[in-house]
Amino acid sequence: MSKRRHAKAKLQKFDGPFFPPIIEKFNEKLADPNRALLNQDDLRIRCKRLPHYRGTASTIMDIPLGLTTSDGYYWFATFWFETGILFWKRTVLVLMPWSQDWDNIDGSQCDRSAAIYTSGNPKPEFIEYAIQAVMKML
Repeated sequence: MSKRRHAKAKLQKFDGPFFPPIIEKFNEKLADPNRALLNQDDLRIRCKRLPHYRGTASTIMDIPLGLTTSDGYYWFATFWFETGILFWKRTVLVLMPWSQDWDNIDGSQCDRSAAIYTSGNPKPEFIEYAIQAVMKML
């Protein structure tokens, strides 16, 4: 099931999932066996210095764990980016899957494709920025 896109996996209060073209590069980066293995705390610390990064979904939404989509999948990490103010906020969530596909079905240990969820209708450039920013932190 690795790198499979789960288009019906909804997230309450967000639009998506979306799989813009750059998501394939993100999936390739996640599948790279030479990539350093980072835990959620390492990723959180690295992302803090990124413009528009607001934190993880668990810290912002005040939930004890990460996010679970409508298909019951519990995501490894969620990166929350936000632009705008008050009623004009635009949010992009970059969801990163677990790497537990031990059979490497399609050359990746990832359980599924990374996914993007949004609210407030962010511009495509902002969505791409968020994905590229997380990729640089890996």
